[in-house]
Amino acid sequence: MLALDEQAAKKPFAFKALLSKERASLVLVPVIMFAWFWFWRSHGFTGGDSEYWERLIHGGVWLNKRQMLSFFVMQLAFRITHALFGWTAFIAMNLVSCLAGALAMLASWALLREREHAGWSFAIVATAGFTAMFCGNIESYAQPVAALLLHFLAIRRYQQRRWPLWTLSFTYSLALCFHMINMAALPALAALLAWQAKRRNISWRDAWLFALGASPALVLWWTVSVCSIGYGPLADSNNCIVPPMELLTKPWLVFTSPFLQLKQWFIVWNGGVAAILAIPAIIWAFRKPSENHFTIILTLYFLCFLAHWLAWKPDRGLYDWDLFSFPWVVAVFLYAWHAMELPWRSAGVGLALGCNMLLFAYRPAQYAQICERGYGTIEVHAAEGAEPRRVMLDERIYLAPENRYVLAGIHQIRSISNAAAESKFIRVVVMRAGERHVYRYDDQTIRLERIERK
Repeated sequence: MLALDEQAAKKPFAFKALLSKERASLVLVPVIMFAWFWFWRSHGFTGGDSEYWERLIHGGVWLNKRQMLSFFVMQLAFRITHALFGWTAFIAMNLVSCLAGALAMLASWALLREREHAGWSFAIVATAGFTAMFCGNIESYAQPVAALLLHFLAIRRYQQRRWPLWTLSFTYSLALCFHMINMAALPALAALLAWQAKRRNISWRDAWLFALGASPALVLWWTVSVCSIGYGPLADSNNCIVPPMELLTKPWLVFTSPFLQLKQWFIVWNGGVAAILAIPAIIWAFRKPSENHFTIILTLYFLCFLAHWLAWKPDRGLYDWDLFSFPWVVAVFLYAWHAMELPWRSAGVGLALGCNMLLFAYRPAQYAQICERGYGTIEVHAAEGAEPRRVMLDERIYLAPENRYVLAGIHQIRSISNAAAESKFIRVVVMRAGERHVYRYDDQTIRLERIERK
C-alpha cells in the first residue's frame, strides 16, 4: 500500500517532466533546424527572380504587390543587419529564409508530435525537397510556406477546440499577405468554414472575430489594389498556360502542353517519393472519413494548389521550382501525417527519406558551395584632388570606404561621376574568401592598389 502511495505521489512529477520535455522540443526544433538551414545556406542565386529581388531590396523597395509582407520583412532585415553588421541584402535574405524555415519546422513538429512515431514523420517533412527554399534561398517563398504550415496548425487546433475560430482567418490572412499565391486556397477555406458551420454553433461574436482576423489581408489588398501602393503588377494573365475557356473546353491541353513536362520536375524536386506516396495515403485515410477530418481538409488545400500548378506557366523555366512547390508541400505533409500508420510504412518511409537525401545532395548541398564559400573586403578611396565619385558594386549597391561582405567570385565595379554621365569599369577577376582588395579612383579610372590575403 505504501508503495502504491509513493507511486501515485510521483505521477505529478512525471507528468511535469513529460510536459517540460515537450516544451523543450518546441525550443530545440527551431533552433536546430535554423542552424542546419544556415549551415547549408545558398551561396548563389537559385530562384527565378532571386537576383532581381536582391537588387530591389538594395534599391529600397519595401512593398511588392504580389509578395506584400515578404518584401517588407526582407527589407526590414536588410536595414537592421546592414546598420548593425554591414550585411548586404544577399545575407539578410539568407537570414530571412532560414528563420522562415525554422518557424515552418516548428509548426510541422507541433502538428506531427501527436502522431505515432512522430520523429519519422517529422524527418519526412524536414528533409523534403521543398526545404531547399529554407536554406538561404534568395527568394520570397519561404515565408508564405511557413505561414501556410502555421495555418494548418490553426486548423488542427481549432478542430481540437484548443484555438478559437478567428485563428483560421488570421493565419490564412497572414499567408495571403506574404504571397498572393495563397489565394488559390480560398475555396478550401470556404469549404472548411461551411463544414464547421454545420457541425458547430458559431456565435455572432465568433463571426465578428473571424472577420477581424481577416483584416490584415483586406487592408493590404486595399493598399495595393485600390491605392496602387507597391512595386510591380498585381496580376498578369499572360502567365496562364492557355486561356481559361480553353482549359474548360479542352482539358486534355493540360497534358499535351510542353510546360507539363517541365513541371513534372517540380514534383520530383519539391516532393519526391513522399509527394507520390501521398496519393495512396489519402485514399487509405478516406476509408474512415469520420476519423480523418483533418486529412479531408488538407486534401482540399492540395487540390486547390494543384489546380494552380496545372494552370500556371513557369515563365522562368526550371528556376520557378519554388513558385510551384505549394501543392507538393501539402502532399508531403499529408504523407507524413499518415506514414507511420500505413501497412507499408517501412518501405514507404525508407523510399521517401532515401529520395530526400538524394535531392539534398543534388540541390542544397550544391547551392551551399561549402568549399568556395566566403566573403572578401573591398576598400575604395579617392585619389588626392580627385572629383568625388560614387562607386557601385555589380550595379546593385554603392560602396562605402570599406565593405566587408563581398561574396567570393567575380564582380563588377563602376565609378559614377556626380557631374557627368560618364563612367569607368573595372572587374575584380577573382575575389577569394578572406581577401582584402584596395582600390583608388581618380577622374579617369579606378585602379587596383593591392590585394591582401589572410
